Amino acid sequence: MTQKLRLKIGEYEMEAEGEDSFIERHRQEFLRQIPAGPKPGAGDVPTTAPKKGVQSAGMKGYSAAEFYKQKRPDGGTKSLIVLGKYLHDSSSREEFSRADIKTLCGQIRIKDIHSQYYTLALKQGWMRETEKGFAITLSGDELVEKMGNAPHPASLGG
Repeated sequence: MTQKLRLKIGEYEMEAEGEDSFIERHRQEFLRQIPAGPKPGAGDVPTTAPKKGVQSAGMKGYSAAEFYKQKRPDGGTKSLIVLGKYLHDSSSREEFSRADIKTLCGQIRIKDIHSQYYTLALKQGWMRETEKGFAITLSGDELVEKMGNAPHPASLGG
């Protein structure tokens, strides 16, 4: 079962979604990385708030590979949208370029996204062209969010 955890200690925030062990690993890493003791008056107490259906605030607790693996896109077009969504959420960037996607592919060790998938994603309405490259649309956001909730066919034992 997928769980969500959000922590805020002072000006530091962390959000994770996934299995309990995955969340616990990221929580421990987060607590190790923040300075020893939050600033007074800046939210001294860690807060946890389960969130349902909302995937805003980004994937800052995830690496690109973890996010990609969790979403399990099937095909080049969906892979492109997942990577674009990761760039948007992890770095709060509205736009991304083909070079940004190529860099992410190298980081997570998958094949580069062929240019035909950009065209298909635009036709599907999952992404739009901008002055500086591309941006994920609301339809693309919804597509990626649904991917995280669907069980992988291999896990169904069929």
